[in-house]
Amino acid sequence: MDLSRPVAVLLVAVMHFIPEDQDPYGVVGALVEAMAPGSYLVVTHVKARPEYAAAARPYERANAPVVPRSAG
Repeated sequence: MDLSRPVAVLLVAVMHFIPEDQDPYGVVGALVEAMAPGSYLVVTHVKARPEYAAAARPYERANAPVVPRSAG
């Protein structure tokens, strides 16, 4: 991949598996910093909402538990 040219990076259903101790904001920042002008970054993420708690429970003991975050 030639990062001197515009690219599209897709972090679809990825970031909610990056725990706080692995600096998810830093991960995204490093990617953005490496991208050439004109590039695109797509991120989807599970929002922290009470009605999603039951869906996240099976991941609590997984190798990569779900980490819902607030929108702000």
